[in-house]
Amino acid sequence: MDGIAAELEAANAIVADFYGGEPSGPIAEGKVLAAALQSILQGVDSEKLDALIEENCSSFADYSMELEQKLEWTLLHQRYTTLVEDCISERLSELGCQAEELMRYAEQWGDDGQAAELVTKLLAMGNYNRFCALMARAASDTQTAGQ
Repeated sequence: MDGIAAELEAANAIVADFYGGEPSGPIAEGKVLAAALQSILQGVDSEKLDALIEENCSSFADYSMELEQKLEWTLLHQRYTTLVEDCISERLSELGCQAEELMRYAEQWGDDGQAAELVTKLLAMGNYNRFCALMARAASDTQTAGQ
């Protein structure tokens, strides 16, 4: 964890410099998380990820946790997970960090607005319902934009 800790410390120093002092609380942690995630997710091929979401989100338009789940959703979640894992595994290795450590940190501090979108995409990898909600939101956004 030394690699990611050093990177988080460097990101926190940048935030402190920007704000003219040491920020505190979840806001500061969210900014650190955002910087760390941006660094880690640089390895994610966003074109491939966005294409997978765009090409398949319409099938999630009727998603609800209470309704029957479609088999194709599980298969798409597996594809999404594989894509994200493949993209970030090399970067996590460089940082000396395990995916589980990053997931725990993201779950704790991921509510900050700056980090929220990145965290949503990352956490969707490990949670089927979050993935479906991400896809349903993308379907709704696509439908709204088309009107």
